[in-house]
Amino acid sequence: GNNATVIGSTGIAARMYAEFTKSGDAMLTGGGQASTLEIGGAGNNTYGFEFGELSPLVVGSPNRAYFDSGNVYLNLTDTKQLLMPQNAALNAAKFGANGTVTSAADYTQTINNSTTNINPYALVLAIRGMDFQAISKRGRFTSTPGNAPANTFTGGESNTWGLGLPFYNVNANLA
Repeated sequence: GNNATVIGSTGIAARMYAEFTKSGDAMLTGGGQASTLEIGGAGNNTYGFEFGELSPLVVGSPNRAYFDSGNVYLNLTDTKQLLMPQNAALNAAKFGANGTVTSAADYTQTINNSTTNINPYALVLAIRGMDFQAISKRGRFTSTPGNAPANTFTGGESNTWGLGLPFYNVNANLA
């Protein structure tokens, strides 16, 4: 339908939520393995990082660490620019001697800079409220088969160090 906006009245919405298990979790029965999260390492001759023993941010919490994609919206637009809501606090916050953290111009997202009067159709993805509430207590570097033996990472299964990369309430747009 037509409701006089650049987005229209329909679109696709989705949400994904996942909990991570760690060693000793009651859910791991029958030889189940704890969750790991790997970044990189796709294809041949590549490297990556594996996050293991993913734990909640609150020490001693009975809850599992989790990932929540938030609300993900996919829409077709009929415009060259999108105007995002402005954050008055960031617009007023001083940065350096003469500037501010953001300005009104920072909240305009240009999809197409064509000078014609025809608006291009574009696909817009909006994420609202994404969370990754986990801290890794075992991190290790990984490498895929095909790397020269001198350039591979092996072991690390018993590492006792990790990385914390939590984020909360992330909002993002992609056009």
